[in-house]
Parts: sequence; C-alpha cells; structure tokens
Amino acid sequence: AEGLGISFLPLSTVRRELIEGRLIEVPCDFMKLPVAGGYAISLKDNEKVEHFLAFLAEFRF
Repeated sequence: AEGLGISFLPLSTVRRELIEGRLIEVPCDFMKLPVAGGYAISLKDNEKVEHFLAFLAEFRF
C-alpha cells in the first residue's frame, strides 16, 4: 500500500490486486520458483468423483 516491498505469493491470492492495478507482477526468470502440490480426498469412489478429479487435473502446469 505504501509502494514498497516484494513478496512471492500464489497468483490466486493476488489476482484481484493485479487486475485492479494495486500490484504489479515482476518476471522472475533468474530463479526456479517453488511448486506446491494439492490433494483431493474423497470418502466415496464413484463416477462424479472421477469426473471432478479429471476436471482438476486439467489445471496442472
């Protein structure tokens, strides 16, 4: 807010601020950024669960 500072944050946490122009994204090509894993746990294994997991898998990068 004061125009100072730097941080590494997940895009999902700052998407709105980037769109509104309150933050800027600076390319960081000089180092490899960490990757966070995600997990899905289900009490049941059925067709709906499989479709949902397949949907989530489309967003790997």
